Amino acid sequence: MRFRTIALLTMIGFLAWAPPPAAASDDVQAQLREMRERLAQAEDRLQATNDQLEASKQRLSDQQSMLERSGVASGAGASSGLASFLETVEIGGWVNASYWYNVNDPDNDDL
Repeated sequence: MRFRTIALLTMIGFLAWAPPPAAASDDVQAQLREMRERLAQAEDRLQATNDQLEASKQRLSDQQSMLERSGVASGAGASSGLASFLETVEIGGWVNASYWYNVNDPDNDDL
């Protein structure tokens, strides 16, 4: 009899201590719902970023074609003619130095 009383009190203690399964299930459902909402928000932001990237690529392509049509920039090479001009420039020169000294009469200023 004493064993049954102890077992019964132990079982009542475990049941009182453990949360009801419905409450735990509701908590998990709430967390799952919150995670789904956050995932949907992240997908929306990713889609918006992809749309902006595509719009930027299209605008860049339009600007590049407009520059090529106007003749401002060619498809390859530098956008200014300075680099091609510097490639054609040749620099040359020579240096000459001399010094004259009168060894016979150094005090004479007549040359």
